[in-house]
Amino acid sequence: MSLTMIAGASLGVVANAADQSNEAISPEAINLVNEITANMDTSTFYYTAYDYYDQYSVAPTNHYYGVFVPAGISLSSSFSVYMYINTNVLSNNPTDYSKIIISPEYSSYLTLTSFTSNTYLPNCTQLTPSFARTGSPSLPAPMYSYFLDGIQNKSVINSEYDIHCMTSMYSNYPSSFVYTNKGDQLIKCVYALGDANRDGEITEDDVTCIQKYCLELAEPDPNRTATEAACDFFAFRLAADFNQNGVVDMSDAYAISQYITTHSN
Repeated sequence: MSLTMIAGASLGVVANAADQSNEAISPEAINLVNEITANMDTSTFYYTAYDYYDQYSVAPTNHYYGVFVPAGISLSSSFSVYMYINTNVLSNNPTDYSKIIISPEYSSYLTLTSFTSNTYLPNCTQLTPSFARTGSPSLPAPMYSYFLDGIQNKSVINSEYDIHCMTSMYSNYPSSFVYTNKGDQLIKCVYALGDANRDGEITEDDVTCIQKYCLELAEPDPNRTATEAACDFFAFRLAADFNQNGVVDMSDAYAISQYITTHSN
């Protein structure tokens, strides 16, 4: 499976950006992207480790709990995934089916059949989405994401690392693994929309990362294993897809620049 899925867009796609976004791109946002482009170096961007979590900042955008299927895993035709969320950051309706977003790779092969919850530990709730599978994409691949709307405006969350802890079975011993009821070990990654470089902020650096991806200047870190590199790419792709249309391209860079200009002080 290729880790470099180029969107085929160039830095000159200004006219089409507004058409591909839910909100018209402002002149200020376009000027910001043009300024970033003018000052961008051509060095390679290496995807940030999926299991790296900034310990000082928390991105202000929506967060998701992603589940990836590593190579070598053959999922059963029916299975459940055990997710653990600290009760302090659990939403009022955690088992709402609409919070599960099946990835494009699995959209033709996977159906959510049930979604239950129960208390696992005094401060931990086990969420158990169950699925029926009719096929498999080429592995490794992201399987689904879960919208973590319960973490919004929580005083116990001060960093991306806190969210990683609060979405693990034991907050004091956070893990990047989740398991199915069949004993399969899957990969967990929490990501924030727009935080392409996983630094806990939405800035011009994220726009640059997406530009470099579109220009084929993004690569996996050569020091990572094949599985780690694949998950690093998936984490980038999910976070960089700011408009959540399943494709990372320049429309996401413009949408992020729009967000930056709108929310700047």
